[in-house]
Amino acid sequence: MTARSLNADIVEITNLVSEIDARLGQLRDEKVPIKMLEEVLGVTPRERQRWTKDGRLPAKGNAFIQRGQTIRLWTYSPDVVARLLKHPEIIDGWRKADLAKAAGTTASSEQI
Repeated sequence: MTARSLNADIVEITNLVSEIDARLGQLRDEKVPIKMLEEVLGVTPRERQRWTKDGRLPAKGNAFIQRGQTIRLWTYSPDVVARLLKHPEIIDGWRKADLAKAAGTTASSEQI
């Protein structure tokens, strides 16, 4: 292998890494819609709404749909979804806290 071909390989690899990094940055900026979040995490719409409303599941922003009237839908960060996928015990804890609250007892509830 010559020095010239080695340099060309290094440049090609550097460009590829830069492109991958840029695409990952774009994915981090994306918003996860509610249906996808519910499906991926295996949560119900009611759980998602409750956890968003009380701040345990932080929303990233909104999406708007026109269907005779404007409907606002919450969107979520891919980073939050990834963290919850890596740590399913967080969702289990939220569910236990909700059950305890419904039963009139207290349990801690971890927020993201």
